[in-house]
Amino acid sequence: MNDNRPEFTHQIWNGTVPEGSKPGTFVMTVTSIDKDDPKTANGMLRYKILSQNPESPSSNMFTINNKTGGIITVAAGLDREKVPQYTLIIQATDMEGNPMYGLSNTATAVIRVTDINDNPPEFTAEMFFGEVPENAVNVIVANLSVTDKDQPNTPAWNAVYKITGGDPTGRFSVPTDPTTNEGLVTVVK
Repeated sequence: MNDNRPEFTHQIWNGTVPEGSKPGTFVMTVTSIDKDDPKTANGMLRYKILSQNPESPSSNMFTINNKTGGIITVAAGLDREKVPQYTLIIQATDMEGNPMYGLSNTATAVIRVTDINDNPPEFTAEMFFGEVPENAVNVIVANLSVTDKDQPNTPAWNAVYKITGGDPTGRFSVPTDPTTNEGLVTVVK
């Protein structure tokens, strides 16, 4: 007798997926159990996604394998800078998913979109100015500031500055301030 409702092993499932992932990328698996006999329809479960929030850039960014509960990406366009997290409501229904006779339950899948290095740093000005007394060494001449849309304080956000011209004798270096991400133009010789 179908007298047991499917029960998700967790009410909230947490998963991650890198931004820019191609369609077909595995995200996570949700599972539920049913105390009815799994060899009969009473205990045979089917999964489906009831809703996705937000519905951006499309309302079906993910799909679920209706038998295994595996969630994969189905659309391109995951962008952490635009949508950092998705919330899916997942339903498990017994009777092989029959909406008329099957008993069902829901759980929440929270999918965090993780950062990749997809944004270059941009200088906040075209020119920076500084002064230094002659023969001074280990003096900061100017602070170069940049903005980067990647997640702060991650390798994708940390700027690396390099002098590409104008210093043939190597009198300056530009270490990065790890807190502010500024380039510190410094006299080294």
